[in-house]
Amino acid sequence: MPRLFAGGLPSDLKIETLEKLFTPFGKVIQVDIKRINGACIGFGFVEMEEAAAAEQAVWALDDTFLEEQTKLMVHIIAEPPPILDFSPTS
Repeated sequence: MPRLFAGGLPSDLKIETLEKLFTPFGKVIQVDIKRINGACIGFGFVEMEEAAAAEQAVWALDDTFLEEQTKLMVHIIAEPPPILDFSPTS
């Protein structure tokens, strides 16, 4: 499942607000807003069910304004390559 980075988030942003922003593009699995002392520190992550939905969200939301004050930055986070096991087998 694709994971998106969302930056430029306001300090008082609620999880529900970020989820509603991404829901029109597809099913949102999880939203994680990074906080210190209860305030958003400007970024979070959104996990979506399908890659196509995540790509649509990036195209539609990146470089747009949230609540007419904050410019969003939305990117798909590349998945790490699989760990290969080269240990000898018996």
